[in-house]
Parts: sequence; structure tokens; C-alpha cells
Amino acid sequence: MFNPLEFHWALPLEAAKKNEAQADHSGGIDLEALLEFVSCADKLQIESLLTPFGFHMPDPVALLGRLSAHTERVGFMLAYRSGLMSPTLFVQQVNTLSHLFNGRISLNIICGFSPVEQAYYGDFLSHDERFERAGEYLEICSTLWNTTNPLSYAGKHYQLKDAQLNTKFTSLRSGVRQPKIYLSGNSKIANHTASQHAQCWLRYGDTPEKIAASHSSSAQTDHQPRIPIGLRMSVITRQTREESIEAAFRVVENPDLKWKEFIQTVVDKSDSVAIKSTYELAQKTNSEWLGPNLWSGAVPYRGGPALALVGSFDEVAKEIMRYKFAGVSEFILSGWPTLAEMQGFCKNVLPRVRAMEQLESSIYSSGVGNWQGVSLG
Repeated sequence: MFNPLEFHWALPLEAAKKNEAQADHSGGIDLEALLEFVSCADKLQIESLLTPFGFHMPDPVALLGRLSAHTERVGFMLAYRSGLMSPTLFVQQVNTLSHLFNGRISLNIICGFSPVEQAYYGDFLSHDERFERAGEYLEICSTLWNTTNPLSYAGKHYQLKDAQLNTKFTSLRSGVRQPKIYLSGNSKIANHTASQHAQCWLRYGDTPEKIAASHSSSAQTDHQPRIPIGLRMSVITRQTREESIEAAFRVVENPDLKWKEFIQTVVDKSDSVAIKSTYELAQKTNSEWLGPNLWSGAVPYRGGPALALVGSFDEVAKEIMRYKFAGVSEFILSGWPTLAEMQGFCKNVLPRVRAMEQLESSIYSSGVGNWQGVSLG
């Protein structure tokens, strides 16, 4: 069955900066810039906008109600850390949001990247315990969404008695009773939890070969069907390869070395496999390039999501298709400057991807083989 790739974009809650290698002391809300961004995304072929979560940025739940009023089509992917509120209250909030913008909401469930930050919120569980708790959390949420009977639950982390909600999830899509669930993390337990409770495993990027290998290995270990993969990455694409590389290097010119040291400290204190593995990936390469079009130069300053596809429009489109054949079905992208990058991607790269997907569909329908190696002109 032919399934086109889905493309999402990260909502830029952090303040705009001239240089991504400089310190970030944001925390406020540039509402005018955010409204401009969501209004633009609403007119493009972007499925949804990811609202990130962290102590250093505004609360995404409160922000969504305001931003959604300025859109008609684009969805919102709400990032939320399971365990910070009761699952019943969380479902109630999500259901309420679904009524405000016709069910255009999905969930990116995250389990925290740092014991230090988790402690800010009164959470002292270990890495694996947080994913274990997320499994219970999502089991409860799913039951509340999909049944009408009162729910009693006795787990290790949650106990409920006769839980019920009158405000149900609503969607314009027939038969949809709950939001789509993404679960984030690069660890084996993240993959296992996603396979049991989510519709997409969201992780940081790597080479297509390593993505394919990890996907296959996880499926064989858990003896479960392969769950669709979503990649959180960045993209820098221009008309030519030379222009895109110049743009990438401008992103980190005149770096703030104290900020780089601070990020290193954050990574050292993190217990996230995603953060540590992507950071180590960037450190191990001598040239900042993990492949002809995979650049890690911004990772030491901006973290795992800064691993970027860099190249001409044609090169980036072809790399995206390589990821598709490695098992990736969705991308959550960002760029620098992110609004212009989103516009450029949708205008110049996305049509090329769709053309290759159309060729892929035609070739598979004819039983010939696959599209790779075919000249697209």
C-alpha cells in the first residue's frame, strides 16, 4: 500500500536569534511572530506544528488555544510529559482543545531528558521508570477515549476509581475517538513503549542505514510489527549544494563557546539516550558530516534536533526518500531562519518528494521494483 510521507514543523517558541551558536535566554512569548508563523503554515502543505515542552519556554497547552484560532487547516502536535498531571485531567484538557479546533490535535508524549529538570516538576523517577509510567498513562488515556464506562485502574504508578468524563474527544474525521499518539525517545524501552501504546515512534535523526538497522533490530527483539518512525531533524536547503553549505556554516559562525560548554553540561547531566547518542554522533565525526548531506555542526549548540539535512533541493528530496525506504514515515523539521526555511522547503523540496513518491507508486504498482536509480530529469 502506498503511503505518502507526512511533514510537520516545529513551532519556534524560542526567540529568533541571528546566530544559532549563541546563548538562548528566551522564555517570553513573541505572539505576533507566532501568529505569523502559524498563519503561514496553515497555507502550506504542513500536516501539523509541534509545540515543544520545557522549563525554558511557555506552556504549550495554554498557548495552543490562542494560536489555533488563527488557523483553519493545520494541526497541532502537543508535546507533553506524562506524569506531570493526572491522566484523567490530561484527557479532559485534550478533549477540550479538540472542541476548540475541530480535533486538529495530536500528542507527542515525552518522558523527560534530564533528572535535574524533572526534579523542577517534582518528578524523581529514573529513565526506565518514566517510560514504564508513560505506558500506564497512555493505557488509561486510551481507555478514557475509547470507552464510555467508568474506569477503575490499579497500576504501579496510577490508581483510579470510576473515572469518567462528559467532554469527549471530537474530530471532523469519521470514527476518530482519540488523537494520534507519538512517543519520543531513541532507547529500546522508548521503542517498546511506542510499539505498545503509540501510532508512531518519534526519534532523533541518524543516517538512513542506522535508522533501518535499529528499526529492524527493535522489531525482532520485541517480536512485534514494526511501528512507523518519525524523525525530528532540521533542514537547510538552497538552489545549489554550495549555497546550502554556506547557509549551514552561517548558522554557527562566531560561536559562543561558553554556551557550547553549557550545552555540554546539560548533556552530561541528561539521562536521555536520544540526546546523548546524537551528541556523541556529532563528536565522533571529524568533518561535521555524517554523510554527503547529513550535517552535525549545529548539534553542539542546539542539541539533537539540529542534526540537519543540507543540500540542494534535489539532494535533500532524494535523501528524504532514502529515509522513507529505511522505514521513516514522518518528519518533524525545523530550520534557520525557520519561517523562510519552511516556506522554501514546501515550495522547492516537497514537490520533488511528491514526484518521487508518485514514481515509486507507479513502479510498485507495475511490479517492476523500486524507484532508486531512475532518472527524474
